[in-house]
Amino acid sequence: MSVNMILYAMTITKAARMRDESRGAHAKIVLENGKRKTDANGDLIFMGRDDENFMRVTIVNYDEKTEEPVVSYREFDHSLIKPRLRSYK
Repeated sequence: MSVNMILYAMTITKAARMRDESRGAHAKIVLENGKRKTDANGDLIFMGRDDENFMRVTIVNYDEKTEEPVVSYREFDHSLIKPRLRSYK
């Protein structure tokens, strides 16, 4: 596996772990005391969408000293196309 692929995997994983929400294909389960939380039917409970904190562009830079990706966010103008729920059910 090339070094670039490992860096991409580290980047995607770190950015996803920092994003405490579910949006589109990114679904994050709710944990309670380190265990997966389920509803009355035993189905997993997923975090909701969090536009206030995560309706942004994710920017990742590479820190050569720590050899780690550094994640930050940038606002963007979404006034022309309003966000809408995508449901896969």
